[in-house]
Amino acid sequence: AGQGEWSEVRQFSTLPVPPTPMLVSPEDNAGDLLTEITFEWEETELTDSYRLQIATDANFSNLAINQEGITSTSYEVTGLQYESIYYWRVRAANIAGEGEWSEVRQFLTLFAPPAPILISPENDAEDIPVTAEFHWEETARADTYRLQIATNTNFTNIVVDEEDITSSFYEVSNLDYEFTYFWRVAGINLAGQGPWSDVWQFATPDRFIQFINPAGSTVWKENSIERIEWQTMGVEEMRIDYSTNNGATWIVIEESINTALDGFDWTVPATPSTQTLLRLTDLQDENLSTISPVLSIYPEVISMERSIPFDDPSLVSSYRMVGLPGNNNIPVAAIMNGKARSDWTAFWDDGSDENYLIEYTESDMFTFTPGRGFWVLSKNGINIDTTAHTVELGTLHVYDIPIHNGWNIISNPFGVSIPWADVQTYNDIINPIWSYNGSFNQSTAFEPFVGYYYYNEENHTSLSIPYPNSGSITEPAKVTPEITRYLTFTIEKEGIPRSDIFIGITEMYDESLERYNIQAPPTDFEEASIRMQNDRVHTQLLSPYSEGYTIDIQIKTPKNKQYTIHIEGTETFSDYHLVLVNIHSGKRIELNDINTFDISSSSGAEHFKLILGSEEYTREVQNNMLPSVLTLAQNYPNPFNPVTTIEYGIPIEKDNVFVTLEIFNLLGQKVRTLVKDRQSAGFYSVEWDARNDGGTTVPSGLYIYRLNAGATMLSNTMILLK
Repeated sequence: AGQGEWSEVRQFSTLPVPPTPMLVSPEDNAGDLLTEITFEWEETELTDSYRLQIATDANFSNLAINQEGITSTSYEVTGLQYESIYYWRVRAANIAGEGEWSEVRQFLTLFAPPAPILISPENDAEDIPVTAEFHWEETARADTYRLQIATNTNFTNIVVDEEDITSSFYEVSNLDYEFTYFWRVAGINLAGQGPWSDVWQFATPDRFIQFINPAGSTVWKENSIERIEWQTMGVEEMRIDYSTNNGATWIVIEESINTALDGFDWTVPATPSTQTLLRLTDLQDENLSTISPVLSIYPEVISMERSIPFDDPSLVSSYRMVGLPGNNNIPVAAIMNGKARSDWTAFWDDGSDENYLIEYTESDMFTFTPGRGFWVLSKNGINIDTTAHTVELGTLHVYDIPIHNGWNIISNPFGVSIPWADVQTYNDIINPIWSYNGSFNQSTAFEPFVGYYYYNEENHTSLSIPYPNSGSITEPAKVTPEITRYLTFTIEKEGIPRSDIFIGITEMYDESLERYNIQAPPTDFEEASIRMQNDRVHTQLLSPYSEGYTIDIQIKTPKNKQYTIHIEGTETFSDYHLVLVNIHSGKRIELNDINTFDISSSSGAEHFKLILGSEEYTREVQNNMLPSVLTLAQNYPNPFNPVTTIEYGIPIEKDNVFVTLEIFNLLGQKVRTLVKDRQSAGFYSVEWDARNDGGTTVPSGLYIYRLNAGATMLSNTMILLK
């Protein structure tokens, strides 16, 4: 009958592919992952299995893992590489096929640690102990650290290579002294060792031995017990020596001593010396040693063996200044031979302005005590052969000698030479000491057995004398004037200096620097002397802020004896006019052109004015020096042969007067006319050659020379001696 009706219509679908999985772990951009990783994702419907892909690029063209047929929602992967970036994805599959890929995630496997940052020892550090701690900052991802120390920058000479350090510091104890080391650190983890840090260098200290005591200058008494102390580095055993001759020879104190001890008690030998040294020497290395500062061994007794000769006792210049060292109380007569005032004599200077020399008496005044000296002269010389106890030193190893105001004859209380500069520094004084050996000289050394003149300008009651190497000298704050121009005048006899003066100009000059003007010692025993300002000044400092200077100079010589004046420094006054004028005769000496001139005095003393300045200044000063009365000086030399000089002066009121200077014999007969002319006011000098007006030499004898100036006449006598 045909086809029946259709049944109801029903629909159906075939099995679809699974949905896209949702990734769980590792999270996107996860880092520091190990190379064994379990990958997880969420379960999806209709899924029979899953496919996991891991690649080294986001396009998955370089697959590291392509695993399909995974029936669970996780999968463990091994064999990945550290320090890498990976990409991963998952998709589900069933018999209908594979679904869509999941999102792509990336992750990083573990990287090695970064380079550590070093802390200490700092770069270029010095004196790092041979046992030292090394510090650095903690480094990300580091499980342990590696420390290397080498003696060169390329680390081929490695002395420390320590791995598996679990903290950020490490102590090293096998370094050596006197080395420069280089060090670096690297972090380590499962990914391996990271890069090295910067390379820093450091130096270990030199091996050394140094003294703690004695430190600086020291005075130790003989037979006392003193402590020798030291500090060492890298030394275990050492030897102790000493020398009393500044290191020329050495004597062993202790052959071997452990440096860990804090010192050694030394019985100071009875070998007085101001050149004592101690020495410490490493027994393992003789080249490693140290020597102490120079110290003094102070004696208990001074041996006084001394001979003091004298030149011709008939000459006043043969006097000598003498003092005795030690804690003595010896009368002057005890060291003399013969009778006082006939065989020997002595003087003490009490410092007065006048009548200061006190001649010998048998009083206690004439006793040698520490620091006291005398002028002495003996026909038989002086021979001293005794001993004396040393003076007791104060806490600063100084001894105070008494002094009075004015000039003092002082002596060294010790048995050794003392630099006078040390005395000046300790007492903050400027004045020098003056020794005497026929003439005065400033002395740099304060010697025993010798007397010295010292001017007590500050009116102190005592003078502190520091023993050598006492360590008591500290330099006070001083202003030392800088001399920009200077003149020295030295009086000489046969090329031997007898006396001198010094004139200086300093830009630093002010009133406070007058202390640098130095007094000159009294001239009583000098053969010849030169002084300034009323016979008292040796050194005169002047201000530069003046148009000129006028300085009084006195020169004393034996009568009618010729001496030479030598001048230095005139070249420093090249822009000055320098004139020396004899006050008595008016004779001018232009000093810009000469550096020596001869002098001979008929009276034994000559007075001059030194004029320094512009020509206008010197001319004005000289004009004011014209004689106030008519003068006629004693000829010089006198007696004479064959030439003598006659000097005279014409006062201003006789300016342009008619002048005659004539020579007569004892019969009143005119022998020679030396001057016959009108002359202006001033000083004049004329020579006579012992000839008459006819040119014939006259015989020996007494002659009269006569000066007429207007209505005034002066005359004098002279002797021609052939």
